[in-house]
Amino acid sequence: MSWRLDEWNRVELEPVLLARGFKLDSEVTIMELEGEVEEPPVPGLELADGMADLEGFRTHHATVAAGFKDLDKPVLEGDLRARYNSAREPGHLLVTAFLFGEPAGGGEVSVHPDGATLSGASVLPRFRHRGVYRALVAERARLAHEGGAPLLVTSARPSSRPILQRIGFEPIGRWWAYREPERKG
Repeated sequence: MSWRLDEWNRVELEPVLLARGFKLDSEVTIMELEGEVEEPPVPGLELADGMADLEGFRTHHATVAAGFKDLDKPVLEGDLRARYNSAREPGHLLVTAFLFGEPAGGGEVSVHPDGATLSGASVLPRFRHRGVYRALVAERARLAHEGGAPLLVTSARPSSRPILQRIGFEPIGRWWAYREPERKG
């Protein structure tokens, strides 16, 4: 079980959760941006549609999972196909980054008339600090604007927040997730 606390309820509920053994699992900053994002020049970078076909989805999923700590776990083929089929809805786009032909990272964007949500972006450790993350943000922003979304919103982990702020995203809120300890027996 997990609890998500916002700025307005954290002071009251955090002590209760900690007393019951819950641990802080993640902290994110909600950020927004109106406007364009300039795509950086990244030698050898190719951006692909992660929903083009099942193989592209498989590559995207494996790459993004490997970029996140503790998420690089095998997914059964049936589960992968089910995820692919459920993700194929209008406005839901996946971008996979390749650097010199190797999968390097990926991210999602969900486009709605009022705005777009950027989520699930990661870059493999060996490809970090080369502009891949920023290029993924820029491409997803381009797709969002192309789809008519004037506003971009994302939940930034502490590692991505400084990058997003340099791009022009502004913090508008925060939340914290607490996870219940595993029960034994």
